[in-house]
Parts: sequence; C-alpha cells; structure tokens
Amino acid sequence: MFHVIEDEPYLLKVTKDFITTAGYEVIGFESGDAYLRYFHTDSYLPPVALITDFDMPGKNGFKVIKEVRKRIPFLKAVIVSGTIEIAANIHANKHICLGLAKPYQPKQLFSLLQSLMECEQSNPPVPACLKSKRCGFGIEHGCPFYTNSY
Repeated sequence: MFHVIEDEPYLLKVTKDFITTAGYEVIGFESGDAYLRYFHTDSYLPPVALITDFDMPGKNGFKVIKEVRKRIPFLKAVIVSGTIEIAANIHANKHICLGLAKPYQPKQLFSLLQSLMECEQSNPPVPACLKSKRCGFGIEHGCPFYTNSY
C-alpha cells in the first residue's frame, strides 16, 4: 500500500487512480495535516512508501516526513515538487529516498512504484535492513536503509 499526499484535488485523484491501475493499494490525503491526523490514530496502516507533495498549506512534505520518521524511522519517502530542485537541497536529501519533479509522466511514476516495491522486498523492515550497507535505491545520503544514516 502507498500513501499519497497532494493538495491539488485533480492531481491527487489522478495519482491515486494510476497507482490503483498499476495494481497497488493507495490511500490519499489532501494535506500534510490530514495525513498526520490519520498517522496519530489507532487505525494507521504503515505504507510501503509515503509519496508527498512538497509545497502544501500547513505542514509541507518535509515536515510531515520528519514527524512520521520519529515513530517509523525506516519509512520510505518520496517528495514530489514542481517548485524546488530536490537534488540540490541538502535538507531534503537527509529525509527522502527519491524526488519526483512535476510534471511527471505516468511511466516515471510506474517506474518509481516498481523501485519502491523492489526495495521493500529486498530490504525488509527492521532488523534485517540494519545489516544492509546501502539503500535499495543506491542512495548513501540519509537513506533509511543505509546503516550510517542514523
């Protein structure tokens, strides 16, 4: 299952529809604040990955990821943005697995979903992932599957 946070209703619907069509379960949220309300409930189900817009009213994507990682430090997180250069943002690199630039093509999202699932299957949750020397994406900066990250 994937969790998607997107404050633009049309993009949220299209993204959810695409993820469902690709064969995966998805839950969508219209804001970081709405996601965090769900996160703090007893009904919260951890996703394979959190895919979140960066620039949103209320808590932005980075703040949401940081808060969630306090309780689930190995959560895979992807930031989607059309307003910043993620690769150049050192702060972002400490907290995300990957960045996806808007506008993106469906094949880019599909490839991302496949990569996240492959990473999930090859890097199971704690404690096995602590033995891994590298993130399944090959990222050595801040990746939760890289042992020197924490």
